[in-house]
Amino acid sequence: DEEYRQPSYYFRMVEPDFDPDAEYVFPPLPVYHALRAHIAGYQPTLYTGAHMATSHRQPHHALSLPDGYQIVSDDRALFGVALQAMTADFQINGTDILLEWRGAPTLLINGERVTGTRGRAWYVARLTLSPSAERHAITIQGVDGEAFILHEVMVLDRTLPYALPYGVLALVGAVLVVMIGAEIIQSRRS
Repeated sequence: DEEYRQPSYYFRMVEPDFDPDAEYVFPPLPVYHALRAHIAGYQPTLYTGAHMATSHRQPHHALSLPDGYQIVSDDRALFGVALQAMTADFQINGTDILLEWRGAPTLLINGERVTGTRGRAWYVARLTLSPSAERHAITIQGVDGEAFILHEVMVLDRTLPYALPYGVLALVGAVLVVMIGAEIIQSRRS
């Protein structure tokens, strides 16, 4: 049987048996139902790395934008275009985010006023969200309904630098316990 040598043998999602009277003409395999459920519940997420708000005249697929957003030409943007909007929602998986934007120096991020530091072309702000990488919902809004021009969202995973002091404390504590234990044993022997 040569069928097992074909890639379709391993990656098919429906039975190859055609039955015009069945509920499904080609009965789906369990992998079809699993993928269908996964895709239905999929939430685009920005993971560690730099994510341009727009490139090639399309907004990033993970950004949820209201009607009225615009892709604007901007010579200072990496791809020559940036995203102008009143609000943007997205999910990230990380510990920190770094945002680059133009317009007003202050934005509302998850309801908190955040003022950026002026760089060469963009305002920049870094927000620490949690000590370990986890999923966060982010909402960016212009203050007083002003539009902003979003250039980049950088997601950082700084779990190790945040956890390192706790690891050092645990190591010092373990060494102290061993030293005190050795001292107690030594004093009992003498």
